[in-house]
Amino acid sequence: LRNRAVSVSIEGEGSAGATLLLDERWRRRPVGIAANEAGAAAQPLLSGAYYLDRALSPFADVRNGAVGTLLKSGIAVLALPDNTVLGREQERLVARWMNEGGLVLRFAGPHLAESPDQALLPVKLRGGRMLGSTLSWEKPAPLAAFAASSPFAGLTIPRDVTVSRQVLAEPTV
Repeated sequence: LRNRAVSVSIEGEGSAGATLLLDERWRRRPVGIAANEAGAAAQPLLSGAYYLDRALSPFADVRNGAVGTLLKSGIAVLALPDNTVLGREQERLVARWMNEGGLVLRFAGPHLAESPDQALLPVKLRGGRMLGSTLSWEKPAPLAAFAASSPFAGLTIPRDVTVSRQVLAEPTV
């Protein structure tokens, strides 16, 4: 209902100042978080889905569940935590949903980099590097601004967010 409202007016007032027009920024989009992690209910602080839920809840209508159920529920974005493993049928459903305009936000971390399941990724992953290791950098790096074509364009990046680990993509020739 909230997403269908287009204006809010003060009853009995006829001026323009008594009306607020609601545009796209007032809408809350449904976001699905794939929550098929074993043991996530017993130890939620070890689950990537837990942190995604906490981060997205103030800004979106968050739904947790199995991939197939989420895709049928009319979500705008499907978030896949690092250790989400998709079966062949789930991969097919997600690929079809993406081809129809769905947005998948897949988090690449140590679990995905080490897993043979790298379906639906634009590049092959080959592992990671961390601060103080081989091919390392000397201090944590800040995040750069998002490109204008990114779904995250315009987001303000907090200065205290830095990168101390990263997953590397396999170079292609």
